[in-house]
Amino acid sequence: MVNNVGLKNVTLPMQGSKLARLGAMLLIGDGIYAIVHPHREPDAWWVGPRQWKQFLGHISERPALARTLGVLQVGVAMYWLVRSGQEEDRKIERQRGHPTLFEM
Repeated sequence: MVNNVGLKNVTLPMQGSKLARLGAMLLIGDGIYAIVHPHREPDAWWVGPRQWKQFLGHISERPALARTLGVLQVGVAMYWLVRSGQEEDRKIERQRGHPTLFEM
């Protein structure tokens, strides 16, 4: 593998997992904002077609729904982080030649 610096046989470790973590952090932050400020959170996403804006208007009028979606976002992001962390642990331990906690 050649990276953009020109070094051969150099792998860039966990680039995909860094993107996954960034996505999860964004989901968690947006979910917490929806829980704390359910009326203002849909305004942050007020860009797009008419149907999307109608959907956001529907959510902003229903704070319980906005909070529920926020909790769901945080839960999905946490699950995503745990799953990706387990896969990373397995890869690292296999490279080191040690069994992981999940393979014992």
